[in-house]
Amino acid sequence: MKIALRLLELDEIAPVDGIELDEGDEDFAGGNMERVLERVGGPDIRTHHPFVIIVAREVVGFFMLREGSALPPWADPDAITVHNFRISKQMQWKGYGTAALVLAARWVAVRRAGVAKLMLSVNVDNTGASRLYLRCGFKDLGLPLEGRLGTEVVLSCSMAELAAKHVPVE
Repeated sequence: MKIALRLLELDEIAPVDGIELDEGDEDFAGGNMERVLERVGGPDIRTHHPFVIIVAREVVGFFMLREGSALPPWADPDAITVHNFRISKQMQWKGYGTAALVLAARWVAVRRAGVAKLMLSVNVDNTGASRLYLRCGFKDLGLPLEGRLGTEVVLSCSMAELAAKHVPVE
């Protein structure tokens, strides 16, 4: 499995158009990609980092990292948060989600030395995503919050733990 991440320009939608999700999964991941990119279309590029996940030159996923003033209220100030994480339904359960999170942690480790952890929130009904995050080493902080689609929990993972995992990359 060769996998790579590429930063996406905030006005660039073509590479993410092919990411197909089940309807419920798309809702959990923030809606369709046009809506996701529209919501963040004008943010400060120093605080929002959209990535596409590439396998064999094909875009198979997407996520957004946020930091600094773009952090949600539930995030610790020494964290970067993960948002809108999605892997195309045809490519799920092949290890690409885990590999993408590891590569994200490595990207952060190289560029943001003071960041101690990655954090995210996940809907309690999104069991597939919850299993992925827990397998990667994220821990439930026991902080339930009311999200767009109901109750979410906040998860956190140490940068060192996540960045140390092995994944083959291009």
